[in-house]
Amino acid sequence: MDTALEAGRKLIDVGPADFLLLGLVGFFIISTVYYKISVGRECVLLRNELNKAKRSVQEAAAKEKAGRDDLQRLLNDQNSNMSRINQLKKIKSDHNRMPGELEKELEDLIAWCHAKNISVDFRRRQASRRAAPPGRKM
Repeated sequence: MDTALEAGRKLIDVGPADFLLLGLVGFFIISTVYYKISVGRECVLLRNELNKAKRSVQEAAAKEKAGRDDLQRLLNDQNSNMSRINQLKKIKSDHNRMPGELEKELEDLIAWCHAKNISVDFRRRQASRRAAPPGRKM
């Protein structure tokens, strides 16, 4: 029991070296806790910045995809418009050729009518459907 009492007295007997040791241990514990808190705060800030960057990248990707889709739609519209323009140009060229063809057909028709002795009166806007007797024309 004496040894237990001596050990207890030595534990209770605290000197300046023990206070210094306890102070250093306390300082290291407090500095470790402060370091963990500051590192945790920095990690939270970095995570927030990372999330903001991810969101901005996702928004940019969405805008880029929307722009690419719009570009594809515009290219498709341009192709369909060019096809329609080419069709209209072909129709226009066909119509430009028609007056000459129609004039030639009209001349051929008038010549045929004269060959069959059918009179053509443009003032009445109608050709005679009957063959006129020889020597008689309208």
